[in-house]
Amino acid sequence: MVVSDVVVKIFFVVVFADVFARCGIPVSVENADFIKTAEIQIIISILKAIDNPTNDISLLAAASSPVFGIDFDKIAAIKASNRSERIYGSFVLAAKNGDAEVGNFLNLLKSFQKLSVTMPLSELIDEIYSRTSLIEVMCVIGE
Repeated sequence: MVVSDVVVKIFFVVVFADVFARCGIPVSVENADFIKTAEIQIIISILKAIDNPTNDISLLAAASSPVFGIDFDKIAAIKASNRSERIYGSFVLAAKNGDAEVGNFLNLLKSFQKLSVTMPLSELIDEIYSRTSLIEVMCVIGE
């Protein structure tokens, strides 16, 4: 078993606990606040951006996360130069115009999208962890 298997299993425990509670079935899950940690929020944002890169909120959360570190000022400038585009379209244009940081982010996102249709979620999460600096960033942040 790998770390992502544990995360997925714990996530489902929390989801099922919520369903049981709404159905009036007594249940107790201790330390369920793990889902609110920075690491889990970042991985959820990345997964949402993989699933739908045109969702501006998820794409911005992933891009500006400590893992990818695209600065908000840079994002604002990219968007300001392409007011008619959604964030994803603006990022694509910025990458085409030579922005390596945004291009690398989009390329990695695209590779995760391709993998997402061929592998289970736990393996995709493993791949995200192995191809990003998420673990290292979380160690520095202290979560």
